[in-house]
Amino acid sequence: MGRGEGARPLRRRPQTLTRRDADARVRPWTASSTPREQRIGLSFHEFRLSPRAGRVGSKIEQHPSLELFSFEVGPALSEKEIEEAEASFGTRLPAPLRQLYRTLGSATLQWCFTAGLDAQRRRLISEHHPDLIPDHSLFDGSIGIASLEDMLFNDEFTPPQVESGETVDFAGVDDDTDELSRMVRHFDAMDDWFAMSFIVQPERADRKMMLFGDHWIEHDHSRVTYLENYLRYVIATWGLVEARRGLFEEYRGDPLEPLRYSPEIAAAHIPTTLTATQPPVR
Repeated sequence: MGRGEGARPLRRRPQTLTRRDADARVRPWTASSTPREQRIGLSFHEFRLSPRAGRVGSKIEQHPSLELFSFEVGPALSEKEIEEAEASFGTRLPAPLRQLYRTLGSATLQWCFTAGLDAQRRRLISEHHPDLIPDHSLFDGSIGIASLEDMLFNDEFTPPQVESGETVDFAGVDDDTDELSRMVRHFDAMDDWFAMSFIVQPERADRKMMLFGDHWIEHDHSRVTYLENYLRYVIATWGLVEARRGLFEEYRGDPLEPLRYSPEIAAAHIPTTLTATQPPVR
């Protein structure tokens, strides 16, 4: 899906509040008296992907070549809140997505390699508002899992709908460009250029995911995958944006078989800077 006439870049969007009070919605990462293993391990363990996934946050914090800038996890949703969102949206969510939002309401992780932190970049980071989607390349590692309410109902988390009358080949099927736009819900806002997104197909028990580029608009340079596989890759590669590009960015990758999680494939996308002093997070 090209940008097309009338399409607009999506930059630095504020995230909307959920039904919860804003202060209760997010638990910010801060230095505190709570033991680090409990403070960071609990939050990342909520992905429920691997016994070791809970240690990724503390590994980033302790790594001599990385600097952690932000780590926030929103409180889990109740079954009632999920059912209300489903009723408003008009379709039931896939079981893996329901399970995820039963364990966390949103998630943000932002870190940099210290070698790339010059004075100008530190100034840009210091000026960055935490409620806004970061500019491309501001952070080396970035996770921005949207709240369920944002993903389903915030217009900024869908591509611009351009009624061009054209069709687009998606996974071997011709779809109207406007129809494909309605099918897309952005899930992980890495930065203002890349987002990992769901393709909403109510008839499917699980939903495919794709990497959208060009300010979250372009879809035809991505392999497809599924939620658990995607989150396993995110955890294994420490949330590194370039790793996700390397894993999923492939021209007309959508007709190919979905990319399943493989520790060997993940390891090939982890730079030696991360693994030189510590084993990779699995």
